[in-house]
Amino acid sequence: RIAILGDSESVGLLLRQEDTLSGELMKVLNEMTKSSKFEVLDFGFPGYNIQQKARILATKAIHYNPKIVIFYYVFNDPLPYANTELITPSPLLRSYLYVFIKYYRMLNQMSNFQFAHQNKSFVAYFQSLHASADFEDCKNWIKRMGKILHEMNIKFIVVIAPEMICYDDFKHYPYRNIHKKLMEMSSLEVEVLDPLNDFASSGYKPTDLWVSPYDCHKGKIANRIIAKSISNYILRPDCLKK
Repeated sequence: RIAILGDSESVGLLLRQEDTLSGELMKVLNEMTKSSKFEVLDFGFPGYNIQQKARILATKAIHYNPKIVIFYYVFNDPLPYANTELITPSPLLRSYLYVFIKYYRMLNQMSNFQFAHQNKSFVAYFQSLHASADFEDCKNWIKRMGKILHEMNIKFIVVIAPEMICYDDFKHYPYRNIHKKLMEMSSLEVEVLDPLNDFASSGYKPTDLWVSPYDCHKGKIANRIIAKSISNYILRPDCLKK
């Protein structure tokens, strides 16, 4: 059993369940092993930051007794506040259908992220965030989770989600230094996996991997690429022995 700690990137609200990261990972692992022994559970929630993901690990995910915990790192994780959309309280919020339609409409309109992709304004923002004290705090949270899980004999893997906005092709990917900073966290307690090279060699442009022209979350193809990267890593003989 594998537990994924994520946010909207792992949830994939506009995707079929089997096309989300958890769905693709479970399919790929069982295809590669010709078995049905892998179960992947997603504990993500749109807008969660590092503190909320840590809380979900402690209060929910750990109680499902996973053998592996994957922390799906996205570039807004270091934000000290949740990146969720606040909705005015309403009796309609009791309706899942109402909330889903509201969120669906939001994702099919040009968002700040799409505007940022066009004018490349988010590059400096993400660079600044990963040079801040908030990023150092984020790394400390990850290390604490790794220490706790290591003591429980649970493998902890940080998977870096390549950012998909503010550049036109992977040859000009502007965030490689951020990936390098994250890779420096690698230790016995925290394993870090970077699927960026798999994206760069895939032949796709970043916008090809969006879930829709108006939604820069990762779609089915992107999730498949990441799922294969994770599967190849997990199924290595030396990795399974740990």
